Amino acid sequence: MNEYAKGFFDQLVSQKETIEHEMGETLKWERLENNKRSQILLESLGSQLSRRDDWKRQFEWLKEKLERFHIAFSPRLKFLEQLETQ
Repeated sequence: MNEYAKGFFDQLVSQKETIEHEMGETLKWERLENNKRSQILLESLGSQLSRRDDWKRQFEWLKEKLERFHIAFSPRLKFLEQLETQ
């Protein structure tokens, strides 16, 4: 974990409204003060991994959301990475 992690998280939080608009979802933002990490979550309510008959729908949901995460966060994380190396 690098020394900039909490600052990077805070910079992402400052763009929360824009990011959530791009995602089309409300995300759960957790700045874990007593931990090295923080997290940004999207929960699928009502899904049960034990229901094999629902896996196709669940994996389609996961694929769609991961693609949205990539589109929303990839350029921002690359920018933050560039700041770190300066």
